Amino acid sequence: MVFHWMILLSTEVSLVPCNISLSHVLNHVCQFMLQPTSAHWVAVKRILRYLNGTSTHGLSYKPGSLSLMAYSDADYAGDHDDRRSTGGYCLYLGPNLISWSSKKQGGVSRFSTEAEYRQLAYTAAAISWFRALFRDLQLSLSCPKLWCDNISAILASKPVFHERTRHVEVDYHYVSEKVVRQELDIRYLATHDQIADIFTKGLSILRFQLLTSKLPVRSSPVSLRGCIR
Repeated sequence: MVFHWMILLSTEVSLVPCNISLSHVLNHVCQFMLQPTSAHWVAVKRILRYLNGTSTHGLSYKPGSLSLMAYSDADYAGDHDDRRSTGGYCLYLGPNLISWSSKKQGGVSRFSTEAEYRQLAYTAAAISWFRALFRDLQLSLSCPKLWCDNISAILASKPVFHERTRHVEVDYHYVSEKVVRQELDIRYLATHDQIADIFTKGLSILRFQLLTSKLPVRSSPVSLRGCIR
C-alpha cells in the first residue's frame, strides 16, 4: 500500500508545475506518505479526478512591466497534529506568476503574528534572490511590493514597533532591514483579496476557483503538434 501511495504521489507532485493550484493539498497529503490511511486514499483519488478534469489548464503569461509584487500568508496552527503553521507565497513579475511556495513551517509559533512574520521573512528572501538575478541581467526594478493581511506582522516590520514583538526571533528582523533600506515595501490588504490563501489552507469551491483565476490558471487547448497545412 505504501509503495503504491508513493508512486501516486510522486506522479502528482511532478504535475504541480502544470497545475499549481494543487500545491497546498499535495504538500498536506505528502506528510502521510509513510502511514497513509483510507481517508488519505480518498483525498488522493479526488486529486486524480481533479487532474483528469483540468488536464488543459495552465498558467497564462502575457507582456507586462518589470516590477516585482508578492503575496505572503500563513495559516496559524493549521495542522491539528502538531499545531505548526503552513506558509505560502506567490511572486509576480508584472502580471505573470514566476514563483510560488506552500510549506509547513519548521517550528510552532506562539502567536499568529509570529507565523505571519516568519512567512514574510521567507517571502522577502525569495524576492531578494530574484532582485539579485535581475541585477545580474542588468535589469532595473522598482522597490518590490509585498502584500500581507496581518496588520500586526506589518507593524513588526517597522523598527519603531520592535519592542512590542519580542517573541519574534531576531533572525526574522531581516524583513525590517529590507524595509529600512527601501528594498521592500510591505503593504496591507484585506483577507478576501489575499491570493496566497490558496497555498496555505483548504478553501470552499467558489473561493478556490476565484483564487485560481487570479494566479492566473486558465484552460487552453494544449497541442505538441505544429501548424499543419
